Amino acid sequence: MPKHKKARFKYAPEVLKKPLISKSPDSLDVETFVWRVSNRYIDCEHRIYGWQKVDTVDLLQNIIKKLQDFETRTWHDIKKSKKYNHSWDVVDLPKDLQQRLRERGLDLDELFQLGLGSIPRIFGYRELRHFYLIWYDEKHGIHPTKAK
Repeated sequence: MPKHKKARFKYAPEVLKKPLISKSPDSLDVETFVWRVSNRYIDCEHRIYGWQKVDTVDLLQNIIKKLQDFETRTWHDIKKSKKYNHSWDVVDLPKDLQQRLRERGLDLDELFQLGLGSIPRIFGYRELRHFYLIWYDEKHGIHPTKAK
């Protein structure tokens, strides 16, 4: 009688990513913007883009006000300002930031950038209608605009 063999793995196989939604991402653009702060995503300790570097007065008087302004708009409306508000493939981020995401256990394919004016940016993760804060880029250093 033959023995039943059981497969053995040196490493646990990777679980394939599964979509969170079955709708087209474009159909979610009619939803209103909602921002969130989650310990899973927000990076307070990053030496350049961490939220601990943000001045409290600036946070309360400017950043939160801008985020509240975004809450009155749909994602479609926000994305119309492509110069300031758009997605970035994680592979197009600087290597140190890609590594930082990996160190923090964030296996993300795409981040979204919100412009808070001509220079400051917030990078975060979009999940359905929610925007989770990750980094604050006060000097537009993650992806600086090239001079024409």
